[in-house]
Amino acid sequence: MLEHYGYPDVEVFDEVTSGIHLAGPAPAVPSFEPCFKPAKVSTEELARSASASRVALLATVRSSGDAEIDATVYEKTVEELSCGWLAGPFEISSLPEEAVVSRRFGIRQGSGESSKIRLIDDFSASGVNDTVQVENATKLHTLDIAAALCLELLRVPGKDPWLGKTFDLASAYRQLGIAPGSYWVSYIAVYDPATSSPKIFAMRALPFGASRSVYGFLRVAHSLWWLGCKALKLAWSNFFDDFITFARQQEAELVSISTLQFFKLLGWGVSLGDKDLPFAGRFKALGIEIDCTRWLEGSVAFSNTEKRVKELISTIDEVLAAKELSKQAALVLRGRMQFAKAQLWGRSANLCLSAVTAHAFGSDGITLSERTLGFLQAFRCHLARSRPRVISAEWRAPLFLFTDASFSPEAHDWPAGIGGVLVDSHGKQISAFSYKLENEDLETLGFPQKKTVIFEAELLALLVAITLWKKFLRGRPCVDYIDNNSTRDVSISGTARTFPGSSLVRKLLELEDATGMISWFARVPSQSNIADAPSRGSLEGLTVSPLSPHLVRLAVSKCLKDL
Repeated sequence: MLEHYGYPDVEVFDEVTSGIHLAGPAPAVPSFEPCFKPAKVSTEELARSASASRVALLATVRSSGDAEIDATVYEKTVEELSCGWLAGPFEISSLPEEAVVSRRFGIRQGSGESSKIRLIDDFSASGVNDTVQVENATKLHTLDIAAALCLELLRVPGKDPWLGKTFDLASAYRQLGIAPGSYWVSYIAVYDPATSSPKIFAMRALPFGASRSVYGFLRVAHSLWWLGCKALKLAWSNFFDDFITFARQQEAELVSISTLQFFKLLGWGVSLGDKDLPFAGRFKALGIEIDCTRWLEGSVAFSNTEKRVKELISTIDEVLAAKELSKQAALVLRGRMQFAKAQLWGRSANLCLSAVTAHAFGSDGITLSERTLGFLQAFRCHLARSRPRVISAEWRAPLFLFTDASFSPEAHDWPAGIGGVLVDSHGKQISAFSYKLENEDLETLGFPQKKTVIFEAELLALLVAITLWKKFLRGRPCVDYIDNNSTRDVSISGTARTFPGSSLVRKLLELEDATGMISWFARVPSQSNIADAPSRGSLEGLTVSPLSPHLVRLAVSKCLKDL
């Protein structure tokens, strides 16, 4: 099939049929991006030190201190033995001289009733992973790829909505075998709670903790994804063993049957039961929920699952009550917050992550500052609101916003001013405004205590423009062109050190969140800024009539009053 459809990496077939090597250089894969990572030791060096390292490693195989983890790890190991994924057990005296043994242990993931114990095969401590050299970086289809696929499908004409589901390969790594040439590095030692001693087994199916396992599995999974696209015209993506798939409502059942038969034909087992749900308007994938119920209205929403939201809110509440957080706990919390933030609309959550990171690497100990507690409370509210990220068909038509400010306090007729011009993706001016700042406006921005308030005025111009043109910017990507570096920088970072700049930036984040606009801030030279003239009271270069001065004055006054 790969040869028939012209796949550029036909040699992946050999890894499926002959097994995947766990040690040594990985094969070059044309489908992956070039990225060289050298090996730290050679396979020969690993083999020479194997005898001594076995003794040292076996001495570390002991109880975890948690009887449930010990029992579960050994029970699952025995289950794998009955499945044919392992061979053994072996006496240490019967192992080949060059045999390398890795340690297997368990970790508890999650908390409460939803917690589970996952097996870890540590091929790093044994040195096996140090022998791996790669020339390519594996490709992962993250949620960004699924979102981009939705964006493309939203542009496809038709009145039949699209649905989605996730196909999950059952025990995915265990469906691929280890090459016989790597049996010498396939041994694992696991603690047996019945005898309080280590037992040695040999793996025959891919372990989860070996670098070459990941590289080899992703190589094979990529070929499956490619065949599905090329041969069956499937609209799908691949992330490890999960295949997020979309289909029109009228063809969903046929696509499901065809995809299952595709995997069956190639010998792959697919998870059934609770994981084999029909195509639906709402479905779960990679720990989040994708909502296609508003497809015909031109949008798809990505949000955190209700379970994830509740668990994270509960954790944050515990931290807020204790007002303490160790470095390790802070880093774990940051990781969970970072994943959840990716599905939350708006940029304000970024500041919360920065605060937790600063606490983790700060020198103030475990006690949380009032500032960090405030950010955690803000993130909790943001999370509870759970406004999803929305992919919209409107994204194909971005807008371009030019803003500027002038500041010449010695000029009595126009001491300062702000201006803005909104342009569509074809270069047509949609709207414009020109507004003179009076003395009371300059005082609000900090003049004359500050010699210049051009930074604040530039930021105010941006806020006024977004406020005036909400209806155009709602749910749209917008490139904001600014000719003041400081204004651009704080707009990107979402934070400012001085007042009233800090209030203005906070208002910017609120406006972005309220309008659902997606901003990209860029520098434009002053001579190329078409908002420069309006900021000085001139209509030069405008091809559209400015908004009513009275309307502009009301909007600016409201912004200043709010701040």
